[in-house]
Amino acid sequence: MRRLLLPVILVLLVSAGEVPAQRRPARRAPKAKPTARPVGRVRWMKTTAKALAAARKADAPVFLFAHLDKHAPSDAFARKLLADDTFRRLSKLFVMLHVVGDAEKDLMDKFGVQAYPTIVFLDSAGEKVYALDATATPKKVSQYMARTFLISMHNSGKRLKDAGRVRRAFVKFKWVEALGPGTPPAKWSARELRRIQADGIKKLSQAAIAKDEKDYLKTMALLDELVYEYRGTNAGNQATRAMIKLLKEPETARAYREVVRRQIAERKLRYARRLHTAQDLQNALIIYWNVSRDYPKTPAADVAAKRAEGIVKANPGLVEKTRAVRLERDCRHWMEMARAFEMNKRPDKALQYYRRILKHYPDTPWAAKAKAERDRLLAAKPGK
Repeated sequence: MRRLLLPVILVLLVSAGEVPAQRRPARRAPKAKPTARPVGRVRWMKTTAKALAAARKADAPVFLFAHLDKHAPSDAFARKLLADDTFRRLSKLFVMLHVVGDAEKDLMDKFGVQAYPTIVFLDSAGEKVYALDATATPKKVSQYMARTFLISMHNSGKRLKDAGRVRRAFVKFKWVEALGPGTPPAKWSARELRRIQADGIKKLSQAAIAKDEKDYLKTMALLDELVYEYRGTNAGNQATRAMIKLLKEPETARAYREVVRRQIAERKLRYARRLHTAQDLQNALIIYWNVSRDYPKTPAADVAAKRAEGIVKANPGLVEKTRAVRLERDCRHWMEMARAFEMNKRPDKALQYYRRILKHYPDTPWAAKAKAERDRLLAAKPGK
């Protein structure tokens, strides 16, 4: 959708010099039957909380139309906007929200709305960017929509960068540069891109120093971050070449496998935390236990063990039921994996899964099945 609307945005930005405020028309608003909300070929949301949640999820800016119920000027302004083809097309880039002002006084105070109708432009995080009153023409509204779209994308990139998600931030900033050349958001994004390049070079130097000090775990962790998060930058390209070379050396290759193991453990830990926050305690506890068991001697395993202990202390009655669910889930999955490897003529991998059941769940019916399958494979291939 952004690519389809790119020509519209560019045209609006080229002509988006400061538009002088338009005087209120001298003629009276045409008489028409008042409506409770704006209508037209635009999808409006009526609940602020849902609109802001949708904006965060879609990473889209918000067009907030504050009006009054059965208010002729509000209805006239809405009809004027909805008759404009450019406005309707740009609305597809926004979460469109209309609010009856006297029913949302706290929200109106927050955004400084004092008269109706008023348009408030928000970025995808719900922060105010611009506001326009009823004197704005449809052309001016569309221009401010284009500006808000770029600012929202830039702000999103900043948040991603601050959260360490440099790769996605890099893409956001590149989009702003491409969509709005010469505009303030494009200049801000260009500055952020230069900072990303500088940060990448700094991390590359840190990786080189760590290698000289034979801290191969740190070396490979930094290079892996550069290869993934800084793709497309000079530092990312250099890190890729260095990684290919170092993976041929036993010590650095072993360090890289440990880096990957820790990353997998961290991903599982983050998922368990989300479940924990959502109060899905049984599944969160199972994953905490699994991280602690399957990824020993990692930072994630230590955190998982502490969090699991906290759930157990607060919910002692949950433990036995959760252990039974975990046993059934693990053993069923491992048996299925072992049989799949057998079908693909990989008895060595199948044996690993049978032995895993015997190790973690001895003296269970699943262990008896796994032992029979293991003995069958070993008898078929003596010495294996």
